Amino acid sequence: MIKITKDWILILICSLITVLSWVGFEIYRVWNTPTVTPLLEEQMKPLNPELDQRAIELLREAGNP
Repeated sequence: MIKITKDWILILICSLITVLSWVGFEIYRVWNTPTVTPLLEEQMKPLNPELDQRAIELLREAGNP
């Protein structure tokens, strides 16, 4: 049988406090972190579906010597 000493009890209590603090701080961080960052918001803007015909013509001319 395992003999539990005061040292083991102290280690277990400190470990429990550490784990509970860790979980609590992670929950707090998740609740206070914005879900959509400004960079992601910028990347989610719709693209312009129209192609620049002049740029395509310039590329065609540059590709044909």
